[in-house]
Amino acid sequence: MLSLGGFRDEPSRSLVVALSLPAAALAADGTFDKTLPFAGAPIVSVSTGAGYIHVYPGPDNQLHLIGRLHSHPGWFSSDDDADKRIRQIIANPPILQSGNIITIGSTHGSDLYRNITIDYDVLTPRATTLKAESGSGNLDIGGIEAAVTGQTG
Repeated sequence: MLSLGGFRDEPSRSLVVALSLPAAALAADGTFDKTLPFAGAPIVSVSTGAGYIHVYPGPDNQLHLIGRLHSHPGWFSSDDDADKRIRQIIANPPILQSGNIITIGSTHGSDLYRNITIDYDVLTPRATTLKAESGSGNLDIGGIEAAVTGQTG
């Protein structure tokens, strides 16, 4: 019997809990933390397919980046290798640096990133020229004094 106050039938409650566990049990998360030194004013490009990008001022000679990875298996499918792929990304994050030019999040459509979102927290000098793009996530940018362009879907 079901009442407005909640479940009175214990088997029904067990079924609801059992149906809600698989997606949570299959989700995988991870974090990477990188500091990139450079000389001069940096030119930084940050992109993510789905996830937030937060950028704030930091020291004048380095960029500090924290990437937070989350897997998102579908309702009727599992992603058994998500944990393995997240470990691969953490071991080799999508960061390219050539002097003071830094590109973060360029995945080139790689299957490695399927059903994985990456949120980025970035501390970079105020003099950074910044381009930030998220396919579906918010941009939060403050204190950057050079040119800033941003786009979100």
